[in-house]
Amino acid sequence: NAKDAPDHDCQQPCNADGYPRCISASHEHHDVGYLALLFLLAVVTIGCFLQVFQERHLPQVPYTCLLFITGLLLAVIHRYRVRPKDPADYSHWYTSVEMWEKVNPHLFFYIFLPLLVFAEAMRLNVNMAMRILPQVLLMAVPGVVLGTLATGAFAMFAFPYEWTWAVSLLFGSILAATDPVAVV
Repeated sequence: NAKDAPDHDCQQPCNADGYPRCISASHEHHDVGYLALLFLLAVVTIGCFLQVFQERHLPQVPYTCLLFITGLLLAVIHRYRVRPKDPADYSHWYTSVEMWEKVNPHLFFYIFLPLLVFAEAMRLNVNMAMRILPQVLLMAVPGVVLGTLATGAFAMFAFPYEWTWAVSLLFGSILAATDPVAVV
């Protein structure tokens, strides 16, 4: 059946993600799942090099801005590259990037987010945190409620959607930032 045939000249079918099992010129049949680690390890390494470079040579530029610019450059290079007609001719790097483009977004919440929170908790200065706890609570509770009310009132009267107060306040609660410094 020509419709079920893979779009590469290899006789092996594609794996569940649609990637050909053969990726080498000799068409050896093997799974390419290990390539997902290539992109992950590469971006972690790039991030480490960027942080060292930023600390030594560009301390005035925020690290997050350098990460954004580097990610944007990688995305542009990946998007506008010359694509081979045969998926078996993809380099390992492009296959890995395309695997990460299709990753389940919940993976970030279940794996990466707890690691980031744990890393920040390990760097927390407990004495300073206890000293500034009243200011933190003042900004986290009444500050967010005030931001929610202000954003909801603005949405109620400025937007042409004829929202009810409940919908406007829901909109305000979604947009109320709990940590404006982290957003910037």
